[in-house]
Amino acid sequence: IRRIESELSFVQVKASMSTRARMQQVKNEICANRRQIAYSRLEAVAGAENPYSLIQIFGRGHLIVKAGAAMYVTHCSPVDVLPRTGTNCTEEIPVRWNNTDLYVDPISFVIQSAGTISRCNDIAPSRFQIAGRWYCMFPEMRECGAPEELPVQAVKIDEGKTTGLGLGRSIYTEDQIQAFVDFQDAHQVRRAYLAETAEIAYAGRGPNGEWGHGLGGLASASVVSLVGSHLIPL
Repeated sequence: IRRIESELSFVQVKASMSTRARMQQVKNEICANRRQIAYSRLEAVAGAENPYSLIQIFGRGHLIVKAGAAMYVTHCSPVDVLPRTGTNCTEEIPVRWNNTDLYVDPISFVIQSAGTISRCNDIAPSRFQIAGRWYCMFPEMRECGAPEELPVQAVKIDEGKTTGLGLGRSIYTEDQIQAFVDFQDAHQVRRAYLAETAEIAYAGRGPNGEWGHGLGGLASASVVSLVGSHLIPL
């Protein structure tokens, strides 16, 4: 009987120690994952300068700016603004505050002085949620339907046949479809434009390292033509 009791006690102690070791291993894995997530967020801010990388930590209403190897987080005071109709379609919400035309980032809710212009189109307009309702910009603000939510469950793949109806056979007119194509193309060429402008400015640097004007051949010719016609009118 004593031998059986001894063996049972040994099994119980061994099982308890094994459970504690596994729990400690799980805690270590969770800690390592949290640290890796924190590093990934910091790398996203430092590398891609993504202002939304730390929004899950600080929440909305915070402005994150990278300066050197440090991140500066500014807490913005809440204010009441009024939506307005802008002259162009923008990625931000045009608002008016303190008799000044400003823009609000629709994700971080931070006010900024300028907006990112995008092409107006009826197929994929800029869409914002204001006071619980969704609005689209054309550039006038119109109430529209809410977008689809990001699925968090397992996505089921439908292997059925599609109808074959695309933008070419839809309710949109040719002008609306062309505006949507121009909108997509304008978004895709932004990086190419910045890279080309930087290359031209780099190639045109002065002897002391000053940057060149960064204008291409067509833009330079237009400037010369405008200046020439102004100085020497025909």
